Amino acid sequence: MVPFYINMRLLLLAIILRNANCTLNASRVTEILGQFDKRNSIFAPRMKGEQINVTLAFHILNMVPLSYITNHIHVEMDVIATWKDRRLRYESESPNDTIVLQRSENISIWIPDITILNEKGIKYGTFPETLAAYWIAPSGDVLFSQRLSSTVFCPMSLTSFPFDKQRCPVSFESYTYNTSQLQLQLMNASGQPGVSFSPSFRISKFILENYNVEKRSLDYGVSGYFDQLRINFFLKRDIRFYIMQYYFPIICAVFLSFISFWIAHESTPARVSLPLTTFLTLATMLDHIRTSSGYFGAADSLEIFLNISIVFVFFVMVEYGIVEAATFKSAENTEDHRRDDEREASKTGQRLFLMRQYLNSIITYLKGTTVRSSDGSISLDRFCRYVFPLSYFSFLILYFAISFVNLNGG
Repeated sequence: MVPFYINMRLLLLAIILRNANCTLNASRVTEILGQFDKRNSIFAPRMKGEQINVTLAFHILNMVPLSYITNHIHVEMDVIATWKDRRLRYESESPNDTIVLQRSENISIWIPDITILNEKGIKYGTFPETLAAYWIAPSGDVLFSQRLSSTVFCPMSLTSFPFDKQRCPVSFESYTYNTSQLQLQLMNASGQPGVSFSPSFRISKFILENYNVEKRSLDYGVSGYFDQLRINFFLKRDIRFYIMQYYFPIICAVFLSFISFWIAHESTPARVSLPLTTFLTLATMLDHIRTSSGYFGAADSLEIFLNISIVFVFFVMVEYGIVEAATFKSAENTEDHRRDDEREASKTGQRLFLMRQYLNSIITYLKGTTVRSSDGSISLDRFCRYVFPLSYFSFLILYFAISFVNLNGG
């Protein structure tokens, strides 16, 4: 092939037209095209027992984020294919002369029927016309470039969401010709890769961690083996968005509910409303995550985190119920003891009664669960002030350690 075919800048038109001697004049092009047989667009350019070698290269322009509901990803790319068609050879004064044609022109040139196996919808570039072109060299070497905008199926596993990685394949294969007739190869010459990316390439909420290209031969039974080129895009989710959108508000809400341990148990509206409001907020957030993602499989990592946070807030409310029940029972016991003490004091001496009352107060203090401390709180509240935050903080360390190890491939 002529040298420009192995240059991996997919905007090859600018390279081919870099000087005036690289293209033929209009009359010469018309003369050459008139020699092309219209049957050339129907039959493949192969002799008996000969294989057609089609070389592919890809320039990725853009990728739209994944859809959790449909498992689709949208890829916009330039696809370039080169092959040799001896029927298109023509005489030229210079080997650098090249015929450049647009796809929309009425020409008779065979094109390999390369299809994307896992595509769910495809659109061809149409500005200002169909974005496709041919370059035909005097030797019969043909280069075809086409702008594609394709929606492809990407099987996803969201059990580790949002600390997940996804592998999205895009598979190219000839629809008609098996390996005995056509072979697919990835362009890889002069140190240029067969896959390149636009300098402005970005994926919202994801990071392109790596990619590779696989060549396989698939058995289709009576049709034989077909060559397939598969580009695997390895995507890692950008966790920064989810830290600010979900994790930070959830953590703040849970620690805010722990403030109720510092509120006197007599302030029932304050003690109940704070954890209850937090509980309802987290439950609403859980429902929002479920409905917005559209994923109803196994619980993902974010849902597990949110459910455990809800459990912590739930036990904050349970703790207050225990305190109230213990306080109410203690008040009843105190009233009964007061009546018994009054009856006992009338039967025994005042000095003996005071000594017995002092001993009972010491024993009750050592039991500890219902005795009021100097700041007006109950011993169980004082215990939970430290146990709940420390337990939740330990859970956070364990959760994020495991998640980041999973995200980084540990």
